[in-house]
Amino acid sequence: MKKAAAYARVSTKDQSKISIEGQFKTIENFAKQYGFKIVDYFSDKDSGKKMKREQLDILLENAYKGKYDVILVEKYDRFSRAGIDGQVIIQDLEKNYNVLVIAALEPFDVSTPQGRFTRTIILASYTLEGEMISQRTKMRMKDIASKKYWMGGNPPFGFDSYQIIDDEGKKRRKLKINEEQAKIVREIFELRLKNIGYSEIAKRLNERGIKNARGNLWRGSTILDMINNPLYAGIYIYGKGNKRSRKRSSELKDAVIIENFVEPIISREVFEEVNRKNGKLTNALTRHKYLLKGLIYTENGDRMVGAGGKTPSYVSSAWHSGKTRGYIGIAKSKIEREVFLHVKHRLLEFDFDDDEFWEEFAETLNYVKKLKMNIENEKVLALRKRLEEIEEQLINITNAIKAGIINDEIKKENELLTKEKNDIINQIKMADMHFDTETPERLKKKWREKIQALENYDEDKLIEIYNQLIERIIVYKDKFIEINFKQIE
Repeated sequence: MKKAAAYARVSTKDQSKISIEGQFKTIENFAKQYGFKIVDYFSDKDSGKKMKREQLDILLENAYKGKYDVILVEKYDRFSRAGIDGQVIIQDLEKNYNVLVIAALEPFDVSTPQGRFTRTIILASYTLEGEMISQRTKMRMKDIASKKYWMGGNPPFGFDSYQIIDDEGKKRRKLKINEEQAKIVREIFELRLKNIGYSEIAKRLNERGIKNARGNLWRGSTILDMINNPLYAGIYIYGKGNKRSRKRSSELKDAVIIENFVEPIISREVFEEVNRKNGKLTNALTRHKYLLKGLIYTENGDRMVGAGGKTPSYVSSAWHSGKTRGYIGIAKSKIEREVFLHVKHRLLEFDFDDDEFWEEFAETLNYVKKLKMNIENEKVLALRKRLEEIEEQLINITNAIKAGIINDEIKKENELLTKEKNDIINQIKMADMHFDTETPERLKKKWREKIQALENYDEDKLIEIYNQLIERIIVYKDKFIEINFKQIE
């Protein structure tokens, strides 16, 4: 059964007409009918105009921590005042935390075209904070990487790391080529150019007694990881996900890509040629940027993917993978231009003179940010506590080694603890950022900047805007294009 939290509220005006108990009874009947298990009850007695409420604060903090699948209310106006804050918080819970907010007695009211459009803009705007954090993180990483500081763990085979002190007195690491290992790297790429298989390459290296970066035997999967790593061509990609996620998808949506990060061991031409033979050239090195990726489908429901060539296009993924002979495709320039004009038209309709709207919106964002900051602070405290434990364990291991006690088990534990320590340090660094208080003026400025991004055809910004506003784009066989905006019928 899905875990639910029940929330009820009465104001000073209507508490005699609508009791807390009555709301909970309605919610309980609804939960029983649809199979929800209510694990917590929350209620407040104050005005819906007052966003901050003691019990609502606790409920939301629990929801952000993943305690509930569903939040149940009698009506949506019990959750918050009818309007901006309820909609923004509901959208955030559903999209970012997979927590549904359900009203037992009514659906969400989006009965007017203007209401649906305004709601779309409001809900999309909530992602501004995530966008700011992402942008701030990228800027920080670009700044660090531009100085050629290494933010990863152990360096890949072919490189060594060394420590320096930066201008702020902080310890940083940089990479340099390990010349002996670099010879092996070049040999591996040369063998792949001759179509020698990964396992065969690993076998040849093992027969010669050559160890990998961890001092172990080579495996075919290790060779494959090296072939796919653009660092050997001098390109550093930060934030591309773990190996498991990269196997599922080659997307590098949030990655920071730094050219000339380190002196290359092989040329970019060799790297690209090897990966073309692999049939798997990383997105970081492809020429075309497909702005509608993930949003565009055929009339049959198949996702459309980018296809390069002299005339870049979006084509049916089923056709592209050979599952069907029925071709559906459309020129990249044609559809991206049409989508661009539709989105621009809608944003230009946005009312920047509605001061009440912007004031309410800023108030809501600040309220939610404060709640989330409390949760992040709790996470950082837990990370710091674990870091202290790890450092104490590492000291014990060091003392044991000094005393002459050393074996494979101790080495392995030392390696795992060191890796966990570095991971935690990086997590703390990324969480160590303050949340600026939002103001109506700043929010207006951000949305004006979005319009400016449209005017300047800023591709990175366009991708963000499209994902905020567009639910789905459908391409028909006759090239008719249908654009479905979020929450707009």
